[in-house]
Amino acid sequence: MEDNQKYTMNIEMPIRYDDQFLEDILVTALEGGSNYWIDKIVIQPKDPNQEKPAGMPKSIWMFEIIKYNGYLLIYNGDDIKLTRTLRMRDLQNGIEKYIQCYKNDVLNIFCDGLTLDAGQFDANMADCVLQYAVFNELIYG
Repeated sequence: MEDNQKYTMNIEMPIRYDDQFLEDILVTALEGGSNYWIDKIVIQPKDPNQEKPAGMPKSIWMFEIIKYNGYLLIYNGDDIKLTRTLRMRDLQNGIEKYIQCYKNDVLNIFCDGLTLDAGQFDANMADCVLQYAVFNELIYG
């Protein structure tokens, strides 16, 4: 009779990501993952005279706005209570909250070592990150 017990341990480890990862997640959410609940986005650059560079996709420009201390106002219908501000730290918090809630799934999306690979995040995952970023919880599943 073989008695092979299984054991579990918890570990704490750093997870790396960069601006390109954050941009990819936001673009994925805005261009497909979250468009079913976002009705309008108002872009608030730090410099009110800043205009979108010619040829730059709007979703990438939105990331540039939050990267350089601007913010986005995200509207959901007529319910003003569901209007939220998105800043860079909110997006980072959304990533962290997603990883905390879906640790086991996240282990499958590491690229090299413990660096997150945005290519492994689909539109649904990016939508969850954005919801965590603006609501601190999943509102729309």
